[in-house]
Amino acid sequence: MTHKHTAKPGFTLVEIIVVIVVIGILATIGTLGYGNIQKRARNLTRYQAVTAYYQIFKDYGAMFGKYPSMPAGGYCLGRGFKDVNGDGIGDCHDLNYGLRRFDESNTLMTQLEKIGSQLPNEKNTIKNNYIGPYVIYRSDTEIYTRNWFEGGMSDCPKDMQAILTENGVVICSKRLPSL
Repeated sequence: MTHKHTAKPGFTLVEIIVVIVVIGILATIGTLGYGNIQKRARNLTRYQAVTAYYQIFKDYGAMFGKYPSMPAGGYCLGRGFKDVNGDGIGDCHDLNYGLRRFDESNTLMTQLEKIGSQLPNEKNTIKNNYIGPYVIYRSDTEIYTRNWFEGGMSDCPKDMQAILTENGVVICSKRLPSL
């Protein structure tokens, strides 16, 4: 009497391992792609906010023949920033470094509201102690709108200049045209 070996239906161990490896590779690709999409979406939101403020400054200049007058320094663009140093005024930009930490300015925001445009309402998110958007006044004619973006120098929008990168954050700047 001879016994015939009949193959039982199922998968071999090698086939199962190959399927697991393929699923792992696809999951890794999907996760990396999703992370990049999320980063680009967050950066787009920041870009839209800083661009809207840039346009509001330009509209103000067109309407009044000059930009809002402020002393030289840095100012938060928006309201509702967290008070980091306990002075009762919201703070933005580099929260760790006092000379680069700027205050909210009710004076500036009130001037910008005069043109009647809706001011952006960004959530003022923090990344590595950076918050934005903000504006730098070097003089009444040398003014820069800035914000931080996730990534490195190449992650600055094409119409902005990268000025600083550290710990996965790049600060991008756009100078207002002279009036």
